[in-house]
Amino acid sequence: MSEDDREAPDQPSGSRHVRRPRPHGRRARRIDPAAEPGADPAAEPGAPSVGAVPARSDEQRRALEEARHALRVRRGEDTFPAAPSETGSSTSADADLPRTHRAAAPRSGSEPAPEPPPAPQPQELGPADAHESADHRHEAFHPAGHEARIDVVDDHDDHERVDAIREDDEEVVDDERDDEDDAHPFAGFEHEQKRRSPLHILPILLVLVVVLAVGAGAVYGYSWLRGNVNVDQAQDDDYTGTGSDEEVVIEIAEGDTGSDIASTLVDKGVIKSAPPFVRLFGTSQEASKIQPGSYRVNTKMSSASALEALLDPSSQTGLRVTIPEGMRMKDIFERISKTTGIPEKDFEKAAKNYTDYGIPKNRANSPEGYLWPGRYDIPEDASAGDVLTMMWERMETELDDLGVAPEDREKVLTLASIAEKEARDPDDYGRVVRTLENRLDGAGDAHGKPMKLQLDSTVAYFSGSDSISTTPKQRETDSPYNTYLHEGLPVGPISNPGKATLEAAADPPQGEWLYWVTVDTSTGETKFADTYAEHEKNVAEWKKRAATKDADG
Repeated sequence: MSEDDREAPDQPSGSRHVRRPRPHGRRARRIDPAAEPGADPAAEPGAPSVGAVPARSDEQRRALEEARHALRVRRGEDTFPAAPSETGSSTSADADLPRTHRAAAPRSGSEPAPEPPPAPQPQELGPADAHESADHRHEAFHPAGHEARIDVVDDHDDHERVDAIREDDEEVVDDERDDEDDAHPFAGFEHEQKRRSPLHILPILLVLVVVLAVGAGAVYGYSWLRGNVNVDQAQDDDYTGTGSDEEVVIEIAEGDTGSDIASTLVDKGVIKSAPPFVRLFGTSQEASKIQPGSYRVNTKMSSASALEALLDPSSQTGLRVTIPEGMRMKDIFERISKTTGIPEKDFEKAAKNYTDYGIPKNRANSPEGYLWPGRYDIPEDASAGDVLTMMWERMETELDDLGVAPEDREKVLTLASIAEKEARDPDDYGRVVRTLENRLDGAGDAHGKPMKLQLDSTVAYFSGSDSISTTPKQRETDSPYNTYLHEGLPVGPISNPGKATLEAAADPPQGEWLYWVTVDTSTGETKFADTYAEHEKNVAEWKKRAATKDADG
């Protein structure tokens, strides 16, 4: 091939590693072996034309045809021997080819064709044979994964044409595979999966999380019901009807929950088990109207009948007594005795043995201040000692709720009992307690020197006076409760305090107060002072208001 022919852009490249670009679906053209590209049919044989490939010799064409036949045999497209050449006899060039590439020689007349020669055995090539093969025979193999193709050519131009045929054959195979890919029902799915963002599965994950959460909640709820309400066995663990003729008295304390009431009913034999009653109590809007107190009910009642009985006022039994805050012990005994018929002497006797009923021992050796005020439904068969136990247990619960340690209870109860008597406005309870502690500590204007409390309320207590005002004679009487004579707190509480004063005593506000005086006895208005001079002004205001009231009659 000339230099110009090699550089012509229309000539196909001789490199077998460069693929020509083609559009998708393009079908490869088949080259007619008889029609050479660029040949002009009208031109005279042997006359070269621009871009035309020189004509092959018969030997070259026969070699090329044999190579094509070998490829078809490998592909399974042709199982017959190659057609005889037009020359009718083999040439020296044919003799030089390997036996597998020689064209079958035609036989004259009716002479039968000889049997095909046996397959050639591999043999070593000598240096000369190897040289000859390198110079005149070029073997090209189809890339791995495709049918191998062997083209035998004798010159460079035929090599280029064989490569062109090979490329066309490869395009046919590629196009067939492209058509199969396009026809596949999931064509392009793999590429679409690669382009899709991982976030597309986020909604699915959210749905799974919600479903799992709902499922877990359902399992937990069912487990809770089985453990607490026992729904599966509710009917089996419950009595039926309104119960037997036997009656019992039960006590419902203030603050009891549905579970507490159910436990009391089970202990007394009223209901068979707690879960059915708890379930009814939780679903009934009327259950919250059950009042603390004593109830007379039958045994072996259904849960529904028991709940109905507790809501019936006629089922209540015992005697209801209300004890106001700040009442003294002797007044409490008198009130309860009048309501229940329990003699006062029984209460006085029980008070002397107060520790027998759970009340802690104290310096005053008395249950004064340890009895919780409030409403009580006292059973008909209760004793004086039973009443003391009921009242102390309520007080102990309140102290525990406020976090008052056992060793601090006597002091807290004493401070709270004084605040009950000295102040009338709940807003003043805390200031009274803080003033008492400042005096005991010598704070502020006391300059570190503890001061006597000098409280009329403590003198009135041991004097038995109902009025908080005292006389000079009373204030001179020796008593462990006389804070005019003795420093520090009195020996014990002087009343039975309620919730507000207990909270004030447990956590009083900050301040430098050392004095207070009630300037208006009708309204209970009280003024506090840090210094004695300020306190004298408040006392003068109290005297002036008192004088005006006396003048008005």
